[in-house]
Amino acid sequence: MNKLLPAVFLLLLSPAFLHAQDRTWIPPDKAEIDTIVDLMYSMEFVRAEKRLAIWQGKYPHRPEGYFLQGMNLWVQLFVDIYNPFLDGEFQAKMDEVIDRCEEIEEEDSLKTIAAFYKSGAIGFKARLYGNRENWFSAARFGIKALDGIEEAIDGKYSNGDAKFGAGVYYYYADVIPKEYPMVKPLLWFYPKGDRKKGLDLLKEAAAGGLFTQTEAKYYLGMIYSGQEKDPFQALKYFREISIKYPRNSRFLYWRGSLAYQTGDYRDADSCMAVMEARISSNQPFYFPHQLRYIYYIRGLIAESRNNPELAFTFYEEALKPVEPEIHRETENYYVYCMIRGANLMVRLGFREEAEKRFRQILTIKEYSNSHRRAKDGLAGLGIRIEDEK
Repeated sequence: MNKLLPAVFLLLLSPAFLHAQDRTWIPPDKAEIDTIVDLMYSMEFVRAEKRLAIWQGKYPHRPEGYFLQGMNLWVQLFVDIYNPFLDGEFQAKMDEVIDRCEEIEEEDSLKTIAAFYKSGAIGFKARLYGNRENWFSAARFGIKALDGIEEAIDGKYSNGDAKFGAGVYYYYADVIPKEYPMVKPLLWFYPKGDRKKGLDLLKEAAAGGLFTQTEAKYYLGMIYSGQEKDPFQALKYFREISIKYPRNSRFLYWRGSLAYQTGDYRDADSCMAVMEARISSNQPFYFPHQLRYIYYIRGLIAESRNNPELAFTFYEEALKPVEPEIHRETENYYVYCMIRGANLMVRLGFREEAEKRFRQILTIKEYSNSHRRAKDGLAGLGIRIEDEK
């Protein structure tokens, strides 16, 4: 199933949206919260944590501090989304946020604020379960999150951050059920989806949200890259946020990937080379296993430049072993590199090695018609799998 399927359940709630507590609410020391969030997106997690501790010391009874602790963990997960090493710690932190907000909900002055942060924590739990393809848990927690932001969906909050959450809901509530009809019964008691309205609200959030500008641009980029099939528009958003946060590996990767798709090979190769150099120099939150998908893109670029030898070298580098948990999350890139590498073996005259590679592909889980492509490759070598049975 497509990894975007749970989006309609999860609303892909961002930490930023959940700061929108009512029509006029402004968080205490907002400028400092802005700085902390910017540090998180810049992958300056230790600095963010230190400043957050000071903020929490000033406002010990506010739920924002607990939520921002969870957000700091989320961004660390986000920039290395295929790596589950922080999953347990993150889920525990979100449970702590939920517990704290339930306590605060008993105080009238903070009841609405706490309710939003509680919904945000629930949405975050759902979102991570979706990333790990645990659809049952994703749906269960996602519906709980939906119940907590109905007022934002109904338009009762006018600020940009509320528009982000509502925009994501309206877009995916329209798009996803059309692709996966089994989702429709889950939305009978919620507002009808509206693709155009969703996009318009997301663009408003990207232009004027207090906390959601980066998240809104990120999801507009993902939407235009995926559902809307418009890589040029997607690249516009990723280029903008990667320039603002040049240390953020997730933004940099998507900028490079989309630059390749739109034919800007120079920018694409530059982005991937920067990531590779940062990994080689052991910079924080740049990991060797990320080379698997970096080398995939670099291989595609080399092929586009008619350099099959270099492309084959990149694909082979991408096949190096990684931790079992990460291999499961990145096996699709592994298979893509195997297929393209096998085709290059044929092109370069290594037919026997190519046959072995094509046969190996048939023993691995299928991704993007990989089994058919392997059989086509074998057929090109004069070998028909059906004839061997």
